[in-house]
Amino acid sequence: MNDGNLWLIHPDGSGAQKVTDEPGGSRYDSIKWSREGSMLAYVRDSNIYMLDMATMTETLKVEKVAGGLDWTLTGRRLVYDSYIYPGGSIGSEANDGLWMVLVNGRS
Repeated sequence: MNDGNLWLIHPDGSGAQKVTDEPGGSRYDSIKWSREGSMLAYVRDSNIYMLDMATMTETLKVEKVAGGLDWTLTGRRLVYDSYIYPGGSIGSEANDGLWMVLVNGRS
């Protein structure tokens, strides 16, 4: 990660390729490759995104998450940590447990 964006780079430091184009100051958490390496899932500014490496297409999957995520063993879903906002106030968040989202859908 550099300049508030994600980059791919070879282990020897060559071949740097910018894969996101966000204004500086974005916060990334829980960056995880799919098992076969075709997708990259990550949390940016409390939202879960997936990046298809073949098309370099980014898709918003879930909004307002706590920050943790991982792929299920089958690779068909993402498990993530959710917030609950008592009274709708983001400043008073509490953990609402683990949730799942389909990789090829939004539920």
